[in-house]
Amino acid sequence: MVTLTNSAQLRVDSIGQIGIGTLTPKNTLTVYSDYTGGKYAVSIEGRNGLLVQRTYNNGTSWGYGIQTSSNHQTAYYSVGLLASSDNYMGNTIRGRSYGIITQAAYGHAGFNYGILANLNKAEDGQTGAAVYASTLNNDLGENTGGTYAGYFIGDTKIKGNVQITGGSVISNTVSTTNDAVSELTPLSSLRDNTTEKISTLTPYSYKQRPETLFLHTSQDDSDTIAQRNILTKSQQKYIEKTHYGIPIEEIEKYFPNLVYENEDGTKGVNYIEMIPLLIQSIKELNSRIEELQKR
Repeated sequence: MVTLTNSAQLRVDSIGQIGIGTLTPKNTLTVYSDYTGGKYAVSIEGRNGLLVQRTYNNGTSWGYGIQTSSNHQTAYYSVGLLASSDNYMGNTIRGRSYGIITQAAYGHAGFNYGILANLNKAEDGQTGAAVYASTLNNDLGENTGGTYAGYFIGDTKIKGNVQITGGSVISNTVSTTNDAVSELTPLSSLRDNTTEKISTLTPYSYKQRPETLFLHTSQDDSDTIAQRNILTKSQQKYIEKTHYGIPIEEIEKYFPNLVYENEDGTKGVNYIEMIPLLIQSIKELNSRIEELQKR
């Protein structure tokens, strides 16, 4: 007679909860693994990945499609959710690659968030951001120098209005004692007739043509992706209003340092740095007025 003792790796309890690697499942399916030779407790490979659908359950305050957590005492990097997407389609018109797609709707109180990100500081002096976005390859973050709701590295483009409530637009500052700047020269010492250059600029009023706005990608009932000329509310208001500007050719002719070329080949103007030039022009005009008054 031979007696064999085996350790159970699969357990189904009396209420239908399944445990793999544990005899005490806490959920419908509980997988536990402390095997250090593998990276993952569960690995799914195939044509499709993982589909999670949560049906409506009355009486619960929170409902999760997927809940993740990562708590490490020894790991240098702790990641709650890692998502990557590679698309090798040669068709650049229809090809898309999304790391994460989120949708939120039908909040009873009117609060709907595609992504809700919070930054919780554990100790004073720690830095970071609720959302950190970078266009650098394999960027794993840098010292932000403070705590921010959003921190962006790279060109940032916004199609629509920027609304600031209870805050300010802050640009880089210049200090005579700052070692980060060089060749600090007062504009008054250049004597390049800033007033004459500004007076040659011709302001215009204009209307935006709706067909020049970007097409948006949407999905119809047949599960096909297409581009549709759909305007957002802010874009609709934008094309209805009269706008004002200065031709980029004139600004580039007299103030080329204010003009930048965008990634798509178009050009933009740094209007914030035009403010010191306007101040210099006012000073030149005041000097001329004082001279006329003396005469």
